[in-house]
Amino acid sequence: MIWQVPYQPAVGASHLPVEVLTFADLRQMDRSGRRRGLQRPTFHVFALVEAGAGTHRADFVDYDLLPGSVAWLRPGMVHAWTDVDEVQGRLVLFTATAAAVADSLSRSGRPITWHLGAEQFALARSAVNHLAVEHEVAVANPVLSRPAVLRHVLAGLLLRVAPVQTTVIRASATSLCGEFERLLEEHVVERRGTAWYAAQLGCSARTLNRATQATFGRSAKQLADERIALEAKRLLAYTHLTTARIATRVGFDDPGNFTTFFRRNAGTTPYIWRSQEQRTQP
Repeated sequence: MIWQVPYQPAVGASHLPVEVLTFADLRQMDRSGRRRGLQRPTFHVFALVEAGAGTHRADFVDYDLLPGSVAWLRPGMVHAWTDVDEVQGRLVLFTATAAAVADSLSRSGRPITWHLGAEQFALARSAVNHLAVEHEVAVANPVLSRPAVLRHVLAGLLLRVAPVQTTVIRASATSLCGEFERLLEEHVVERRGTAWYAAQLGCSARTLNRATQATFGRSAKQLADERIALEAKRLLAYTHLTTARIATRVGFDDPGNFTTFFRRNAGTTPYIWRSQEQRTQP
């Protein structure tokens, strides 16, 4: 089973939407090594690696952590700190409403883990250290606590580490895709078609597909199918529900149709995928 993790900041910081700690703090708080098991936080987890090397697993994909690496785990992702015993750096935990910019920067087309160049890393480290100082002051002296300052510094950090766009995408397409993803998250288990999403967004299916192709390189249907398959994987990994029950949870009336859909998107059956995933868990 997966550990469901709510946002629980340290004593004295419950009023703050942001918490800053280090990998050393994480290891100190988790001597039993529970971090290595699968967990599903309800909040954002941001990491900037300053030294050492390790690995983590997010939504069933393994990633290396090296000096200059950034990891950004979005709410609802299933992840594990598989090996961070030697990793040094900062961790920033923040609520879904802590930074408005997070919505546009954390879309499904964005990477989960990426590497910063030397100059960008130096600027990011300065930004995260500034955030850490503001957090320490807010905890130590509530009179000086300014949650709004934390939000603004956090927004600056997230903008600073964002991968550089290599192609120019029209703002209208980016905005439309953002609204599409919001709707997709809300209605993913209803298995709505592209035409339905387009109608909710006040555009044609063709316009929506052009926008998603320009932004993500995939059609709206492909994105919807990927999101449904991901939700099915999460349910297979962190529940004991049968395949038939999971099929119903993600909008399929017929378990056979669900198995066909899952095989097409995951390359194997739900039963085999679950068995393989369970073998990777500690």
